[in-house]
Amino acid sequence: MSFWLNGQFEEETSAVDIADRGFLLGDGIFETVLLSDATPVFLASHINRMKAGVRTLALGSCPDEQFIAQTISELSERNDLLRGSAVARLTLTRGVGPRGIDTDARNFNETLLLTVSAYLATDAIAPVRLIIASHVRNEKNATSRCKTLNYLDNVLARQEGVAAGADDALMLNTSGNVACATAANLFAIRAGAIMTPAIEQGALPGVARSVLIDSAREHGLTIVEKSLAPDDLRGAMLFMTNSLIGLRPCRMLGSDEYSPADQSVFETLKSCYAAAVDADIEHRRKAG
Repeated sequence: MSFWLNGQFEEETSAVDIADRGFLLGDGIFETVLLSDATPVFLASHINRMKAGVRTLALGSCPDEQFIAQTISELSERNDLLRGSAVARLTLTRGVGPRGIDTDARNFNETLLLTVSAYLATDAIAPVRLIIASHVRNEKNATSRCKTLNYLDNVLARQEGVAAGADDALMLNTSGNVACATAANLFAIRAGAIMTPAIEQGALPGVARSVLIDSAREHGLTIVEKSLAPDDLRGAMLFMTNSLIGLRPCRMLGSDEYSPADQSVFETLKSCYAAAVDADIEHRRKAG
């Protein structure tokens, strides 16, 4: 597989320096971008979130959107992924520098890695089965709002869910309120009202989450960002979002009761999001 690393295209998989802070300390951020016929979806939003992560972690710089788009196009061609769905991953670390945890920017050379790989998009409608994990998100940490390379809490929560016979897990915050799933944002619909945990509750500011909130508003629907306790999910139509799956229904393990009317609201939201995806793809292709 071809990939781009620090200024050149590579083929060898052993190219990352063993002293890289991303490898040693999880000191970096990443973005996962859906590609449709080699066209990145919502790339501007992904780059904007990466810029916010750069500021929070005090990294040196963020890659330019146009450069990223051009590199994704080149990698798609090199890896024979010009047609259908694929996924690009952007990984930015503080790079290689002195041993220890000091972060003086003068001592580091950042690492930027881009990959494009195959992705089988699915229209699966079977709800993702969830449990509530014992592993929590610390909403008080600034890194809860960044897509950092340290995903161990999420990994352990997913392990816990699978071990319990579920597909995934919900993560609560330190106050016991709902934050998110292990790799997705959570939404709930009850009696037509659409709710999602606020960013302040430890939810990652997901790109799909933001797009859905905006596109729903444009279609006359309001999504309320608020604090949600686990009991608030009872009897609600639940779904999760991220950039790869779009909108996917989910339910707590052992419970699947919700109103057909709320299912109808979910279908409307799916249409809103699909329209936003199509509009972004068309805009980027027209732009060049």
